[in-house]
Amino acid sequence: MSKRSASGVADNQRATKRSASIVMGVQVGERAPEFALPDQNAAPRGLRQFAGKRIVLYFYPKANTSGCTQQAEELRDALPLFESLDAQVIGISPDSTKSIKAFASKFKLTFPLLGDEPVGDDAPTTIARYGCWGQKQLYGRKYMGVLRNTFIIDGAGMVTHRFDKVDVEKHRDLVLGALRGVTSELVAVKARRAPVKPAKAVAKVIKKVAKVTKKTAKVKKKVAKAPPKAGSAKRSPASKRPR
Repeated sequence: MSKRSASGVADNQRATKRSASIVMGVQVGERAPEFALPDQNAAPRGLRQFAGKRIVLYFYPKANTSGCTQQAEELRDALPLFESLDAQVIGISPDSTKSIKAFASKFKLTFPLLGDEPVGDDAPTTIARYGCWGQKQLYGRKYMGVLRNTFIIDGAGMVTHRFDKVDVEKHRDLVLGALRGVTSELVAVKARRAPVKPAKAVAKVIKKVAKVTKKTAKVKKKVAKAPPKAGSAKRSPASKRPR
């Protein structure tokens, strides 16, 4: 084995070992860890500032990348809905305040975006504490990075929902569904599952099924009342001709 190959294997092993010790993080039913991180305007932000409100705390890998931009824009467009549900959206990434400010300005992102910059080779403190710093893989190379996870925190500071490795396209609807009470108890959900349909959509499906059922019942009733066709009566065993 070449020195380069051996080095790559060693890096993968180190990444695997570090991931095992970091990834668990905060679980549903636990108190959300407090933090103090700078937002896009360099103002310090923490959970205490939003005490009494529900918080949608989402972690994303890197500002100004395609997936993270789509995710942020969809949350931005749904802010009135989040506000109506008394929920505050907060994003955290390992970017610098300068990068986050440019990102927020370019895409008109008005909700807090916080920077949790790593120091040296250490993992970003808050990101790791929440279990959102773990092993990733690209082209066979393993490395440590931000896991796209989201937490919903209630007004008392307790984690009520945790969504791991969210699908960017389903993220907004998944979170809104949880806030609207689609799930009635504390749950940890892997966001790769399809989000629960909104109440209106479910009602529409139920109505459609009821309509089809009613129509089927009418057809059956009509068939039952119809007189038998000539020659359709079954012959009795005695009337059958012998072979």
